[in-house]
Amino acid sequence: RELEDVSGLAALEGVLEEAEWESLAERLGLSDRDRAIVRLLCDGYTQSEVAEQLGLCQSGVAKRLARIRRLLAQIRGDSGDEAS
Repeated sequence: RELEDVSGLAALEGVLEEAEWESLAERLGLSDRDRAIVRLLCDGYTQSEVAEQLGLCQSGVAKRLARIRRLLAQIRGDSGDEAS
């Protein structure tokens, strides 16, 4: 499951230029901590390693990832609504 959680984020960051990533992160309202989590996961760290690196508990990382995924889903939904 952890791999599934990360794959979408890694793909997202992998296709975006730095400026685009920063713009999206800002639009999502990601904190510096959220951005650090995404970057570490994209660099191949596991959720437990991210938690250790950032001094968080694993459940804290998981909750932040769930929030980020919800925000991304909302943006995808908004984009779809505009096309209708």
